[in-house]
Amino acid sequence: MKNIDPRKLEKSLHEDTRFQALQAEHRLLDKKIDQISQKHHLTPEEEMEKKQCQKLKLKLKDQMAEIERSHRSRLQAPESHGGSC
Repeated sequence: MKNIDPRKLEKSLHEDTRFQALQAEHRLLDKKIDQISQKHHLTPEEEMEKKQCQKLKLKLKDQMAEIERSHRSRLQAPESHGGSC
């Protein structure tokens, strides 16, 4: 397996608008969970909201990981050099 230049992977992910949108939503959910968690006592509704945010955050993380795997795979693919016979 070929090593991937982390800078190339980062650049590739940075240019992927879907990955960027998922990452931004993931950060927002993280902040929301932190805000909810700072309360000393949560209502049942707040507990449910926190759990829903955590589940969605995990789902987004899985989607980002899938996109990253796709980018890694693409960067590992052997480059075809229009060689001559």
